[in-house]
Order: sequence, then C-alpha cells, then structure tokens
Amino acid sequence: MNTQDRNSFNQYDEDVIDLYELWQTIWKRKKFITIFCSAAVVLTAIVSLIMSPIFRAESTVLPISSKTNLLGGMSDLAALAGMSLGAGGDDTTKILAVLNSRTIKEIVITELDLVKVIFEDGPPENRNPMLATIEKFEDMVTVTSDKKSGLITIAFENKDPELSKKVVESYVRNLKDILNTKSLSVNKMKREFLEQQLKNADLRLKKGQSKMQRFQEKSKILEPKEQSKGAISFYTQLIAKRTELEVKKESMESALAPGSPMLKAIETQLKMINQRIRTMEGKGENSAIPSLGNAPGKLSRYADHYRELEVSATIYKTLLQLYEQSKLEEAQESLFVQVIDPPVLPDRKVKPKRALMVVVAGFTSLFMSIFIVFFIEWLENIKEEKQAQF
Repeated sequence: MNTQDRNSFNQYDEDVIDLYELWQTIWKRKKFITIFCSAAVVLTAIVSLIMSPIFRAESTVLPISSKTNLLGGMSDLAALAGMSLGAGGDDTTKILAVLNSRTIKEIVITELDLVKVIFEDGPPENRNPMLATIEKFEDMVTVTSDKKSGLITIAFENKDPELSKKVVESYVRNLKDILNTKSLSVNKMKREFLEQQLKNADLRLKKGQSKMQRFQEKSKILEPKEQSKGAISFYTQLIAKRTELEVKKESMESALAPGSPMLKAIETQLKMINQRIRTMEGKGENSAIPSLGNAPGKLSRYADHYRELEVSATIYKTLLQLYEQSKLEEAQESLFVQVIDPPVLPDRKVKPKRALMVVVAGFTSLFMSIFIVFFIEWLENIKEEKQAQF
C-alpha cells in the first residue's frame, strides 16, 4: 500500500470513528432528547388547542376597462407566439393602489365600527384611534394579484366568520364606489373640470337671458329690425295722412263756415295724428312701439345685451360639445371591477393549523435537542481536559 492509499484509508477510518462517536453521544442522551421533543410537541399541541380559531373570507375581482378586449386579443396572439401578456396592467395597478390606500381602510373601519372590535378594551390613549386601528387592520387583510390573469384577491382573517365576510363585502362595495367617484384617468378629470365650467357657463347664460328679458319688458323692444321697420313705415303713413288732411282742411275752410261739422272732424283727426307723431318722435317709454327719439340709445343698449347673451350662448354651446366629447372619451376609458367570486361565510378555520404546528415543533425541537446535547458534550470534554492537565 503506497503512502497516498494509506492516507486515504486513515482519513476514511477517522470519518467513520467521528460519525460513530456522534451517534454514541446522541444515544447516550436519548432520554433528554426524547423528553425535550415530547415536551415541545405536547406544549405546541396545548397552545394550538387554546388558540382561537381564525376564519378567512375572500373575494376575487377582475379589473374591467375599454382596453380589456383589445388587450385580450393581443394576449391571444402573444400566446400563439409563445409569449405571455398580463391581462391587468395599469388597471390592476390602479385598483391595487386603491385597495391598499388608507382611504378605503378608513371607510371600511368606520362603516363596520371596527375600532371597538379590534380594541375590545379601547384603543391606546396616546395614539390616534383610527391610525392605531389601521395598523392592526393591515395585519388581518391581504390584497394579492395574479400578474398573468390580472385577478385580484381580497381576503380578511378574523375569529368571527361573519365579520370576515362583512369586511370583504365592504371592501368590494367601497372599491366600486371609489372607482365611480374618484378621478382615476385624465379623461375623467377633464370631464369633471368641464362639468364645473359648464355649470358656470349655464349660470352666466341664464343671467344674460334674465337681463335681456328685463330690458325688453322695459323698452318694449323684442326684435329691433322688424320693430324699427314697422315703426318707420307707420310713421311715414301718419305724416302722409297729416299732409293730406291739412291740404283738405285748407281747401274746405274757404268753402265752409267756421265750426262746420266736417271741419271739426278733420281737425279732430289732425289732432290725433299729431299726438301720435309727437309720441313717436318723443322720449316716451310706455309705447308698445319704440319711440324714434329713443331708438338709437335703446338699440345700442339692446346690442350690448344681445352681444353679451350671444357670447354666453356660444361659450355654453362650445363647453357642452367638449363635455359630451369628454363623456364619450371617459366611457371608452372607464375602469371598474367585475366580482368573479363573491365573499361567502367561511365554515372552516384557516388558523391555527394544529397538525402542521405539531410537526414543525417536533422537527425543530429534535434539531435543537441534538444541538444542546452536542454542546453539553463539548462542555464536558473541555472540563475533562482541564482536569487532566491538573
């Protein structure tokens, strides 16, 4: 046997001896190991029996938007090419942000009055009750998503199965409300902005219409062009009739005696026509036909009111068109969730998992006891060596 073979044999012999010594150490203290492991298993079993059972309620939702169909088609094409595209994308990210936000947690906690449930003896005096409740609440609720399918799972764990179901139901319901009311897209914010501007424009238009109505009632001007045209025509007719009567009167005065009934009739007609002419030429405000003397000023004020009303109407019409367009764009970019699996009342506990706890305790205590045995054996060997030196 050469030197290399002899060294290999000696190394093998030492390894065998070391393993045998380790086994001897374990066997020598098998009673301690057995008692330690048994105690750990029994203690774990007792603790698992004492622990309150925890029930888990969950619901699965799927983000839905106008882009889902297009994305679904692209996913099919990608699958044929051996690739994978997520179905959720940005929609899933937005919904996860809402579900993990403090806002929805506060809504759920307030709606179900969870402060009293989580803190049976009341929240800490030196803490904000809502913030302290949210910290405990976050340990009970889990929100997860599947990147491939885009499905989002909302789960809540509590010792009360009915409460677990109610919390998940509240989460889903308030998620829908937030998606309907909050601005989660540019088009939605644009629509809300235009909606406010449209209200202001509508108010301005109504004020302009009321102002124009009051002016028309006071000035008797309804349609200046037609009214002016009719007033001038009527005024011309009156002038012509007056001229005719004056000529007729002059011709009859030479033939008839003063105080003749015919002359009196002509004079009466002239008096009425002159009075009408003076009214039209004067500054009167009560005539149904606008006086010619006031016509320039009234038409100027009418033009101002009319221009202001037309500007308001144009602005309103433009904003209305933009608003309708933004509503269409928002509908094309709408985001909501479809409940795939609604929450149900859990009838089986998820915690504690007694069998798993006992098995884990058994293996853990076994390794710990072996480590303790070797540590004790090492200490005894050190002690013997020191005693042998003395």
